[in-house]
Amino acid sequence: MDQSSSHPIDMLLYREEFGSAEMRSIFSEENIIKKWLMVDAAIARVEAELGIIPLAAAEEIERKATGDFVKISRVAELAREKGLDIAAELTALAEVCEQGAREYIRMGVGGIDNYDTAWALLIKEGLELIYRDLDRLIGILIELTRTHRSTLMVGRTFGQHEGPITFGYKTAMWAKELYQCRCLLVEGERHYLVGKASGTIGNLSSLEKNYPGKGTSLEQRVCKKLGLNTPDITILFSRRRFMQVIVNLVYIGNAIDSIATEIFNRQRPEIGELQEPFRKDQISSTVSPHKRNPYGCNTLNGLAELVRANGVAILRSTWFDERDHRRMPIESSVIPSTFIYVSGMLQRAIFICGNLSINPSRMRENLSLQKGLNFSEFVATALATRGLGRYAAYELMREIVDTVYREGIEFRSVLKKHEKVRQYLSKEEIDDLLDPESNLGIIGPQIDATLTEMEDGEKRSPV
Repeated sequence: MDQSSSHPIDMLLYREEFGSAEMRSIFSEENIIKKWLMVDAAIARVEAELGIIPLAAAEEIERKATGDFVKISRVAELAREKGLDIAAELTALAEVCEQGAREYIRMGVGGIDNYDTAWALLIKEGLELIYRDLDRLIGILIELTRTHRSTLMVGRTFGQHEGPITFGYKTAMWAKELYQCRCLLVEGERHYLVGKASGTIGNLSSLEKNYPGKGTSLEQRVCKKLGLNTPDITILFSRRRFMQVIVNLVYIGNAIDSIATEIFNRQRPEIGELQEPFRKDQISSTVSPHKRNPYGCNTLNGLAELVRANGVAILRSTWFDERDHRRMPIESSVIPSTFIYVSGMLQRAIFICGNLSINPSRMRENLSLQKGLNFSEFVATALATRGLGRYAAYELMREIVDTVYREGIEFRSVLKKHEKVRQYLSKEEIDDLLDPESNLGIIGPQIDATLTEMEDGEKRSPV
């Protein structure tokens, strides 16, 4: 293949930037065709069990429905000739089947059964890698949470300083978000890990006409043999199951995007709290040797945009009447690329978070950057509860804040000298209100509850 015209996830230079080799292998043409053949083999075996086709024919179809006999090059050649990929696979399989077995391939069922069931098999295989890497990333964040449970840093809203939090509090939130994304993926399996063997319009009419009562049994047995759930009515119409798995992957992309944005911003020299790993031989700029650009986080930001775009695209995966072909290019592009991008994002995030440089002293320094003003809420609330009243206390704090800003003095010293403040608060109480360790609220219990939930949560069991 001409690499200059190939998709970035297939290019030699950039492929490891945009996705993992393992996930690319799952969604390779070879594996897609392998899954089509698996469906044909399962249908043949079950039809033989039901007495629809001869057992010898089913055994021959099963034996030949592998990549050892059906070559991707031949399927590609036939696809160009016939204009339909699933017909090309059927023909390629028929060509290698002997003893008349070709006449019994896919008896009474349709190519759409191969399409939809193969997607479920591919999604199931892809999810195993997603779960594995999600668990690794969540585990890293849990360890960071334990290590930095009490590492003080300033909380921020709208990019402005608030009261103190801990870095472990932040990483606990990161971990919890990814954990919830994982739970959504698992919950959705009953919808998107569903097979199909019900014919062209979903009612298995031609087979049921000749073998009454065997249609439902055929679909149930085929799905069970392939390790998939069975629908109670055809899944032809509903493309929601594919929309659902992609949207759930978008949630993962969004979570990683947020983590990457946090690290990117905290790496700015004027903040200096975090830095993504920088290897010994790494180069950030061909001009400025001093720079350590957070390319890894920026790449995650860009990949998240692609994943979100795929989420929009999959929502257009619909069709006309009982079935047409419009959803084919959408699903064939969006499903593989989303899995590949998210897999790549997870592995890059594992590397970044697992080797993250953390600067607790800079975090503590930034917490004091505003001369104590970011503790004004605590002082105002204390004054309000001591009898000054909520609005009066707020207005008093505004006056004092303006003084601190204007004169560049410490918030603590102004409070201790302010006559009205001292009517309600002693110097010792003021010191306590400006002490970061005593103003963490329920951060500790929240972290503990979150860790307990993630550690004790139900693990996914195979479908």
